[in-house]
Amino acid sequence: MERIPAGTFTMGCTDGAGECFDHESPAHEVTLSRDFYIGRTEVTQGQYEELMGTNPSSFSSCGAACPVEKVTWHMAADFARELSVREGLEECYACVDGGTLTSCEPLGDPYECGGYRLPTEAEWEFAARCGEDLLYAGSDDVGAVAWYSGNASTGPRVVATKAPNACGLYDMSGNVEEWVGDNYGEDYYTYSPAVDPTGPSTGSRRGERGGNWNADALYVRVADRRALPPEDRYNYVGFRLARTAL
Repeated sequence: MERIPAGTFTMGCTDGAGECFDHESPAHEVTLSRDFYIGRTEVTQGQYEELMGTNPSSFSSCGAACPVEKVTWHMAADFARELSVREGLEECYACVDGGTLTSCEPLGDPYECGGYRLPTEAEWEFAARCGEDLLYAGSDDVGAVAWYSGNASTGPRVVATKAPNACGLYDMSGNVEEWVGDNYGEDYYTYSPAVDPTGPSTGSRRGERGGNWNADALYVRVADRRALPPEDRYNYVGFRLARTAL
């Protein structure tokens, strides 16, 4: 994981964000008051199978170094919880059942939890931008940093085979979309708090960021926002982990 220092940035439809959608506006200043860690790569099939005992991926033939996909938001949260248990850390989620039927709920403020979790949407974008205002995470050239429909329309690829961004993070644009911790709100940017936002208090969908292997370049931009029901599984959706630096 890479440690990302606390700081302030402009989130949403910035000057460098390209052709924006309404739900990326307004651009607004956000302060993250705590340092945090975020995975250098998306969680891989090998990592998921070693911890959870199964590999749910549609593209299992891609191999252990490819991102795990076809995971629900709940499955991603349960992976974070299990890893926290293994390392003796605080659990950020309460989960019941297991496998594809697991159901998880966050335990309090994510920024105050000491264990592994999904990044907040603000943390994800802050880390993806890494102090730059570029179209994609690390470049204005999509092909330099992203697996997307123009070069990978048949499926995901091995992680960390494109260039990283300035924070040393790979595949923040493209490869698989990444669940974030927040509930999703189309208009959340109009009322988001300026410090440590955590998303709407309720919602039927959870956010995803980063675009995927079958998405056009427009949808792998660093400002682009997506959402799905948290119980849905798709072969283009995975996740990476975060952890507050307490």
